[in-house]
Amino acid sequence: MDVLTPGPEAEVWTRAVTTSQRLAEAINRLVPPVDAAMRALWCLADKTRTLSLTRRRVIAAHFIEVSPRTLENPRFEGALLLDLAVELARPPTAG
Repeated sequence: MDVLTPGPEAEVWTRAVTTSQRLAEAINRLVPPVDAAMRALWCLADKTRTLSLTRRRVIAAHFIEVSPRTLENPRFEGALLLDLAVELARPPTAG
């Protein structure tokens, strides 16, 4: 949060909401089905908020048609996170 939405500690709630919005926007710019997989991993898909990371990986793996074990591989998951990082590095959209 401090990297994406820097600011005073007193504004932590506002910064958290803004950071969450930026994360969702970045994921929405990813290509399908990676966007759906990342929404599941980051608890942005319906009914994923209460699921464990292991269960969210199963759902994400289904979207990109790999096994959860493959998704968990640092090279594979790292590539997905790099795609997300590139999108997060773009300036936030206006509005």
